[in-house]
Amino acid sequence: LPDPPYPTLKANNGANHRIKSDRGFRLGAKINNKLDGQPSPTASADPDDDGVTRYTGPIPEWRSGDTTTIFVSAANNLGRDGYLSAWADWTKDGFDATDQIMFLDSNNNPVPDVVLQNGPNTLRFLAPRGLNTVDTFARFRYSDVAGLSFDGPPDGTLPQDMPFGEVEDYAVHITGGDATINGYVF
Repeated sequence: LPDPPYPTLKANNGANHRIKSDRGFRLGAKINNKLDGQPSPTASADPDDDGVTRYTGPIPEWRSGDTTTIFVSAANNLGRDGYLSAWADWTKDGFDATDQIMFLDSNNNPVPDVVLQNGPNTLRFLAPRGLNTVDTFARFRYSDVAGLSFDGPPDGTLPQDMPFGEVEDYAVHITGGDATINGYVF
């Protein structure tokens, strides 16, 4: 992501984690083992971002007011839960706490963090109503600690105590409007 306004580099409190030495805790087939974030105006500087897809391709479009399904591939050999948290910059003004994606659990209740199983996971969330059409960004953060923010390590964490995890950023197109009929958004 471009830094600023998105905290990508460590110097700007970018989200970061420890990497398990055998790379057994990750999103997708590859893990980003770079020592710092990879700023890019299109969220495409890191070819290792491969854990989140929509249908059979990348996550290109989400519709305002619609339930979106994404597929997340995870590997976890830690012997404890791994949690996915995510944020979408719905209004393209930088991430803040209101941008957290609330996943829908099996009872359609919104939850901020979801436990991922090894292998493929199908997740759903409701994009907020009343959004404008915009090209923007989403951040997915997989960690062995729940409740993390879109930036930095957990507050007060020493380097040797940092949680395991991975961060993946994606470009996303939001289609605005509140309703659709026969494919037309209004």
